[in-house]
Amino acid sequence: MRYRYFPSSFIFLILFFASVTSAQDNDILFEFQVRKNLMGTEFNITALHTSLDTCKKALLKAMREVERIESVTSNYRNGTEISIVNDSAFNHPVKVSEELFNLLERSIVYSDKYNGIFDITVGPITEYFGLNSEHPLEIKPDKNKVDSLLKFTGYKFIELSRKDLTVRFKKAGMRLDLGGIAKGYAIDRAAEKLKEMGVTNFMVNGGGDISLSGFNSEREKWVVGIKNPRNETILASKVILTDLSIATSGDYERYKIIDGVRYHHIINPKTGYPPTITQSSSVICPTTEEGVVLSKVAFILGAGKLDGNKDISYPYYLIDSTGLSHYNDLFIPYSEKEK
Repeated sequence: MRYRYFPSSFIFLILFFASVTSAQDNDILFEFQVRKNLMGTEFNITALHTSLDTCKKALLKAMREVERIESVTSNYRNGTEISIVNDSAFNHPVKVSEELFNLLERSIVYSDKYNGIFDITVGPITEYFGLNSEHPLEIKPDKNKVDSLLKFTGYKFIELSRKDLTVRFKKAGMRLDLGGIAKGYAIDRAAEKLKEMGVTNFMVNGGGDISLSGFNSEREKWVVGIKNPRNETILASKVILTDLSIATSGDYERYKIIDGVRYHHIINPKTGYPPTITQSSSVICPTTEEGVVLSKVAFILGAGKLDGNKDISYPYYLIDSTGLSHYNDLFIPYSEKEK
C-alpha cells in the first residue's frame, strides 16, 4: 500500500517560455506553474499569460482559494465548518456559511439525481476504512461492523433550512464526508479566480481532476492522458479538450490489499464497501464539481450500467475489473504501439 503525505509549503516552478506567437500579435506568451499539496493531493496549476506579475498574482489567488475551501470542507481537521456540523448537528441545528449550505444542497440534488449512488453521509464508513487517513484498516473489514455503520447513513436524513442556513441530522451517529465533491468545487473556484484576473489559458489539476481553459503553450487545445490503473508508466487513453473539465476516480491511489482483496477509498453507499467491478472511470463535464461526482457514480455503477444510461449523457472512459476499456465520444485509446 502506498500513501502520499505532503508538506504544506508552496513550491513555485515559474517557467519562462517564449511560445509560438499568434498571427494577430507579437506578444511573448509565458508559461507558469505552481504546485501545492492540499485536500489530500497535489494541486498543480499551469497558466499562460503575457504578464509575469498578473499571472503570479492570479496563481496565488487561485491556490489561496483552494486553501480556503479546504478550511471549510475538511472533516479531517478540527474546527472546520464541516467538522463542527459533524460534531453537533444531531444535538441541534448548526448554522453554516451560505457557501457550505449551497454545497450541501447541491450534494443532495446529486444524490436524488443518481438514486443515492452519490451520498455525502458515508462519513462513518470512510472513517472506519481509514483510507483517507494515516491509519487505514489493517485487517479484513468486519461485515457486521459495516452493516451497523450503514444505519448511520442516508442523505435523506440531512435536514437543511434555507431560511436560517442551518443543518441538522435526523439520526445520531451521522457524519458527512465531502471528499466526493469538495475537490471538484475547489478546482472550479480556482479556475474562476484565474479568469477574474484575466488569465484565460490554464489547466487546474487537483489529483487528476482537471479544469481546462483556452490553449496550451503551443496554442492548441490541452491534451490529458488517462493512467493505466495497473501500470502507471503507460497511458490507457487521452482526450483533447478546452473549456471543459475532466474528472477521474480510480482504485489505485489510496488502497490496501488484505487477503488478496483491494480495498480503496471509493465507497458504494448501498453496500458500505469499495466496489470491485471497476478500476478507473473518467467523465468529461462542463464543471469539475459535476465531473468528480459523476466519475464516482460511474465507478460504482460499472460499465454494464453506463451504456444507454440517460442520467449519464457525458463522455466517459471506464476500465473494468478485467482491464477492458469502455468509452464513448472524445476519448482516444492508446494503441499498443503508442504505449
